Amino acid sequence: MMLGAGSGCLQFQLQAPQQPPNLVFGWLGGRCGGSGGPPPPLASMLLVSGLAEARAAEARAEAGGGLRSCCKELRQREGQREGQREERQRQGRGAGAEGSEQQQQQQQWRRRLQGLSGTWVKDRERSGSMEAALDMVHLNGLVRQAVKLVRGVRIEHDSETFIFAVFSVVSWFKVKEVYPLSGEPRRHRRRDLRRGGAQGWVEPLGPSLQIQQRWSDPWGGRGTDYFRLVSEDELHIESVLQVGGQTAKYVTVYNKKHDR
Repeated sequence: MMLGAGSGCLQFQLQAPQQPPNLVFGWLGGRCGGSGGPPPPLASMLLVSGLAEARAAEARAEAGGGLRSCCKELRQREGQREGQREERQRQGRGAGAEGSEQQQQQQQWRRRLQGLSGTWVKDRERSGSMEAALDMVHLNGLVRQAVKLVRGVRIEHDSETFIFAVFSVVSWFKVKEVYPLSGEPRRHRRRDLRRGGAQGWVEPLGPSLQIQQRWSDPWGGRGTDYFRLVSEDELHIESVLQVGGQTAKYVTVYNKKHDR
């Protein structure tokens, strides 16, 4: 305030205090340079507001990134679940096709085995001679006589197995073979009762089936029994043996035994 004389009146002149043109940056410059005082109220408000806005923007960015990450993870999980559903559907279709194929095979086996079950008695007069086959495997003595005195065969089966048994007048001569209808080979005793055992399996052939066999020395070779149902009361089994480059064949005729 200045007091001056002129024209007989008092004159007052007020001067505004000097302030930096930019309160915020002036205060920041003072803080950085070490020469500033406390920020003016307006500068403080602007600074707080700017920091709050920056933090809010940072929070929004973080939230947006988290949301994008969450959405990506959800999409990945949904893709995995969709893949698992498709895999289950493929497995279900495969299992259904496999089950249908197994059912068809079982139906075919039932048709082939129909009428075979039961006890069949050998018709000696109509059956072929076994002498050539017995000579080829050098079978002699009591076992040869027991084979020649075979009375018949007994056949059983279910949905999974085929059972073939031979019985003779000689009570101690017994042959029983069990085969899976799946065609898997099974080991059992040799039919001539020699050591070493044999391996056999059953397989479809035309409208019926056959048994394949292999055995090792002594007198190792192979054999096939083909079952042919001529009528509901007559069964033919054609046997083929191969030993040492030689082959012997014979057909055995059986009549079905009916339980009274």
